[in-house]
Amino acid sequence: MLDKKYKILLVHNFYQKPGGEDTVFYNEKKLLEDNGHKVITYTRDNKEILNMNFFKKLLLPLAVIFNYKTYFDIKKIIKDNDIDVVHVHNTLSLISPSVFYAAISMKVPVVQTLHNFRMQCPNGLFYRDGHICEDCVSRGLGCALKHKCYRNSFLQTVVIVLMIKIHRLTGVYKKINFICLTRFNKKKLLSINNDKIIVDSGKISVKSNFVFNVEKKDKGQSEFLGNRHYYLYIGRYDEVKGIDIALKAFSRMPNKELHVIGSGDDKYIKEYCKYQNIRFIGQLSNDKVLNELSHCNALIYPTRWYEGQPVSIIEAFMNKCPVITSDIGNVNEMIEDGRTGLHFAANSVESLIERINYYERLSINEFKCCSYKEYMNKYSDDISYCRIISIYNALV
Repeated sequence: MLDKKYKILLVHNFYQKPGGEDTVFYNEKKLLEDNGHKVITYTRDNKEILNMNFFKKLLLPLAVIFNYKTYFDIKKIIKDNDIDVVHVHNTLSLISPSVFYAAISMKVPVVQTLHNFRMQCPNGLFYRDGHICEDCVSRGLGCALKHKCYRNSFLQTVVIVLMIKIHRLTGVYKKINFICLTRFNKKKLLSINNDKIIVDSGKISVKSNFVFNVEKKDKGQSEFLGNRHYYLYIGRYDEVKGIDIALKAFSRMPNKELHVIGSGDDKYIKEYCKYQNIRFIGQLSNDKVLNELSHCNALIYPTRWYEGQPVSIIEAFMNKCPVITSDIGNVNEMIEDGRTGLHFAANSVESLIERINYYERLSINEFKCCSYKEYMNKYSDDISYCRIISIYNALV
């Protein structure tokens, strides 16, 4: 069955700011096309909202819940192209869950890859006010209204809550298939099956993100601080990502260096640029990021929330780079403590310092070898292709 070539409709709604979901969408499209499948895409971009007239913006909340344009567009594409599988990534805001109803009406199997927790939590993060929060699962979606969880707006939160609630009530989520990135994500998805079945546990698969095993152009050293040993932080300069935990830890370890790659709140640069061992590099091209990963001691991932499945960790493994991460959520599952990296107590600067010092007393080369094996066994493009086709075969 692996040789069967499918006609696949990939569906994705881009946010106004590019993110990891977009990278996964493009990677999966290329992977399928490279293996001989016909891929047709249906995409919308939330930047379209900026140019809408007053009337369209007034009707936008209804379109977020059910977009009739999407519904008829998807039905036409399926009919005109004899689609075998509809594979959805993101639907917020312009595509909407109407894509599911369109595929079901055409009797074509539909599967959605869940990149966040929006099925259970209106802000998609399980995080608010500086801490993990699962109130909407245990106490109901009304909790999101109380805290204005979506963009700190009561009205926008009402729209997202209605979208989730209405489509739960129609039972559409029991009729479609889901791909969770990790076992942790699957467990959290099934947590919404409290007093009634909302999703069918038999229709949930687990398939990791992946990155292509690119040819590495080894420059022999980091571009920024020569051959000296250093650690790496990659991500937004944002509280939820835990950047302050990493910065505080290294401000107390002047003999260890930290490279900070990314962008975001400048307050972190202003506060910590005075430390000689902390270097803010800013945004880099992917090639340069991979080069930094291949030469650093370890990637520091001090996140405060559960995360989806960070591509940067997979890229670290591909480059034989161990990861020192918070002991929560998906990153806790991705990193095998003592083999591909280490866990430290989430939100604890002291724990991070202790684990870095402990790490340097161990065989870092052994960690590096295990990290690459982890990539080859779980996150390579070959492994991902076999997994996605097995999922499609089961659907069709």
